[in-house]
Amino acid sequence: MKSIYLILLFIGFAATVPAQGVKSFKDATNKYGLKDSKGNVIVSPKYNFINEFKDGLARVSFGNSYNNWLYGFIDSTGKEIIPLKYSQAEGFSEGLACVKLEGKYGFIDQSGTLKIPMIYDGASYFSQGLAPVRTGDNQTGKWSYIDKTGKTVLPLKYDAAKAFKDGIALVCIQGKYGFINKTGKLVIPAEYDYAYEFYNSELAGVNKGGVKGGWNVQGGKWGFINKSGKMIIPLQYDYANAFSEGLACVMTDKKAGFIDETGKLVIPMMFETLSSFQYGTAPATLNGKSIFIDKTGKGSRPTKRVTFNNGEYIGETSSDGQTPNGKGKMVWTQGDIYDGEWVNGVMNGKGKLTQNGKVYEGNFVNGKFVDTVK
Repeated sequence: MKSIYLILLFIGFAATVPAQGVKSFKDATNKYGLKDSKGNVIVSPKYNFINEFKDGLARVSFGNSYNNWLYGFIDSTGKEIIPLKYSQAEGFSEGLACVKLEGKYGFIDQSGTLKIPMIYDGASYFSQGLAPVRTGDNQTGKWSYIDKTGKTVLPLKYDAAKAFKDGIALVCIQGKYGFINKTGKLVIPAEYDYAYEFYNSELAGVNKGGVKGGWNVQGGKWGFINKSGKMIIPLQYDYANAFSEGLACVMTDKKAGFIDETGKLVIPMMFETLSSFQYGTAPATLNGKSIFIDKTGKGSRPTKRVTFNNGEYIGETSSDGQTPNGKGKMVWTQGDIYDGEWVNGVMNGKGKLTQNGKVYEGNFVNGKFVDTVK
C-alpha cells in the first residue's frame, strides 16, 4: 500500500490561507504569492501552490515540472521556515509533518528538525498520537503504527492502514477490512472485502462479495455499519458512496438515488449516474442529461460549458461563470479527463482522473491525487 501524489493537468492551483488576514493570490502564470489584509504583497507569485496554514506554517511547492517539484513550509510573513528540499510533504498534524527525501519517509517538527528518521517506504499523518507507516513496497509491504518518538506501538502486519479517528482506524488484514482500536484490538472484525472510513458520519460503507480491481470494488453488496460494528443498513446495494451532508448515494439495478442515515430512500433511484452532495447539490444524469439536484431530488443549477485554451469544462462554476467550482468534468485537448469535485478552479474532493491511459479514482487535494493504493 502506498500513498500516491500525482500532479494533474488543471486550470490552476487553489490556495486557501486564512492566517492572520493573509491571503494567497494567483498571477497570470498560475503562480501563487501572499498578500496581507490590506492587499499589500508580502510574497511575489512564485509558488506552484500555497496550502492552508496549519500550526502557523503553510506547505508550498516550487519547480517547473512536477517530477522536479520541491516542497517546504513558509510562515504568514512569507519567510521560508523549512527549506524547499523535500520530494513530498504533508501539512503539519499534531506538531509533525510527514516528508519524503531520497525515496524514504520520515517526520519533521516545525523548525525543520528531523524527529523521526527517514526509514519508511510509505507513511501518513499523525492522528491521536499515532501514524501509519509502511515497510516494503506497495504490493508486498506491511503497515504498522508508530508514536511521536518513532517507537512502533502496533506491529508490522497490516496490508493497509488508515489514520485513527475517534479511537479507531480502518485496516486491512489478509485481504479483509475491519477496524482496530489504539491497542491493536479488532473492535470491528476484519470480515469485509472493502470498507470506507467513518468520514463525516457515524456510519461507514462496507462491501461483502466484491472483488478489488484498481481503485474500485466490482460486485458484491454494500451496506453501512456503525462504530460498534452493528449493521445499520443491510448489505443490499450494488454500489454505495460514503455519507456526505447526511445522505449517501446508492445504486441498484443501474439506477441511483439517495438514502439517509436510517436507510430511508429520500431521493428515488431514478438517475443513471449520481455523485455525493457538496454545498447542497449533487451532479446527476437523468434521461441522458447532466443536471444538478438539490436534497429534494429536484433539478438545480444546470451544467455550464466553459471553453479554455487547453480544453473544455462542463459543470458548476463560481460567480464569474468561468472558474470550476463544485461538481464538473474537464476534458483536456490532449485527451486527459477529470470528473469530480472542484474548488476555485482546482480539483479538490472526490473525483476520477483518466490520464495517459490510467485511471485514478478517489480523493484529490489541491490538484493532486492523494489517496492510497491498497
